[in-house]
Amino acid sequence: LQQINQDGKIFCLDIAKNMISLAKVKILDKRVKFIIGDIHSQKLKDLVFDSIICFNMFPHIDNKPIFLKRAYIRLKKGGQITICHDQTREKIISIHQQHAVSKNISEFPETQEILKIMIQSGFKPTCCQDKSFFFIQAIK
Repeated sequence: LQQINQDGKIFCLDIAKNMISLAKVKILDKRVKFIIGDIHSQKLKDLVFDSIICFNMFPHIDNKPIFLKRAYIRLKKGGQITICHDQTREKIISIHQQHAVSKNISEFPETQEILKIMIQSGFKPTCCQDKSFFFIQAIK
């Protein structure tokens, strides 16, 4: 928020109503808009973004190629997408297995497969790491 000017906006998007409710309690800045939904939401249809950040959610996307194509459409030219997790890919897979999370909502492809899908969607990857945390960044 400190890097966003007074006219800038941040959209917090989540399909879980309770997560949006928690975020509203923690973030009181009027530049932040909260939307219950996903990247296919009609509430986003006319919006174009400078940046899309997918934090701790990428494995839960049902159709990753469609998601990335939609994200590409929603970004302005030169915009950036970041897919990140506060743990490694292997650790996240382990957690999902321990909690018996359904595979169709917890699939976390190999890093090279994610990069391939991103390139097929039109993105140019600029950064990738999976050492102490997972992080991929690409530009449109």
